[in-house]
Amino acid sequence: MLPPATGRNPPLPTTPAPQRLRRPIRRAVPSCPRPRRCPAPPLTGRDQPAAIASLTLAIASLVTFGLTTLPAIIAGHVALRQIRRTGQAGRPVAVAGLIMAYALTVVALWVIAVLVLWGLGGGDA
Repeated sequence: MLPPATGRNPPLPTTPAPQRLRRPIRRAVPSCPRPRRCPAPPLTGRDQPAAIASLTLAIASLVTFGLTTLPAIIAGHVALRQIRRTGQAGRPVAVAGLIMAYALTVVALWVIAVLVLWGLGGGDA
């Protein structure tokens, strides 16, 4: 037999709601409060090989009288592009190779210009 109708629905049995596992929220805590004054992070991994080649060729151009400056410039730009794309280490090495190669190129062009002008003038002082 059914209970008498009262106009209300009978209460549903209550079960405790499943509790979600709460994990502590990890907030990114800066390791240094003033980023501009913090030391640079240690370099991990190897330097980009093209960057090392750029610096090596730039140094070698001192001995080869500027013959390896163009390969040093090309290797430096290739290294910077690969470092930007892959995030490898070696950017300071590539920049140093480029600066040295460009500086030696300017010096070589200046020496050539002086020699040409001196030769056009007859070489008399």
